[in-house]
Amino acid sequence: MNITDFFRRQTASELTTADTPYGRFDLAKKADARRVKAVIAEVQRQAESLTRQEIDSWRSGWQQALDVENPSRLRLYNVYRDVEVDGHLSGAIGQINGFVKARSFKIMFGEKEDEEARRIFDRTWFKTLVDLYFSARYWGHTLIQLGDVVFTEGGVPAYDSVLLIPRRHVIPEYGRVVAEQGDDWRKGIEYRRPPFSDWLMEFFFSEVLRLNSCL
Repeated sequence: MNITDFFRRQTASELTTADTPYGRFDLAKKADARRVKAVIAEVQRQAESLTRQEIDSWRSGWQQALDVENPSRLRLYNVYRDVEVDGHLSGAIGQINGFVKARSFKIMFGEKEDEEARRIFDRTWFKTLVDLYFSARYWGHTLIQLGDVVFTEGGVPAYDSVLLIPRRHVIPEYGRVVAEQGDDWRKGIEYRRPPFSDWLMEFFFSEVLRLNSCL
C-alpha cells in the first residue's frame, strides 16, 4: 500500500457509510437511517431483557436460600459465580487478600510472643486457611476439612491438606452435607457431630453477603 493512501480524500459516500455486524448502512439514505434506529432499539430491548433475567435469577436464588423447609443456595451460587467473573471485583478482592497475607503476625501468650506457635502457623496450610476464610466473607458459609497432622523436616506439626467442602453440597441451616446437589437435606450426613466435627471448620458471616451486595 502506498503511504499516500492514508491521506487520500474520502468521498461523501464513504463518510456516511458504516459496516456493522448487522450489515452495511448508508446513513445518508432515509431507509438505512430507519434500519439503524430499529437495530439500536432491538439491542436496547435485548439488553433490558437480559438485565431483567439476571435480576430475576438473583431474586429467585435469594428466596430459595431463605426457604425454611428446604433451603437451597444453588441458584444463588450460580449468580455469585457470574459476578466473580468481573475483572475489577475479582482484582479488588485479590488485592485485599494479598495485602493481609503479606503482613507479618505474632501469636502472644500474655505479654510475650510465642515463637513456637508462630512456627506452627507460619506454613502453607495456614495461608490456605486464610484464603478460604476470606472467601467466606464474599460467598457466605464455608465448610473446611483439615487433613492429617504430619511433621515437617524441622519437626514442626502441620496439616497435610486444607480442603473446601463444595458449597453446593452443604446445607448449613441444618448442618448437613448431601451426596448430590439438590438432594433433600434429610438425606445428608450431620457434619457437626463426631467423627466429622473433629476435622471440620465453619466460617460464616451475615446473610447480607459481600457478593450479594454487589448485585
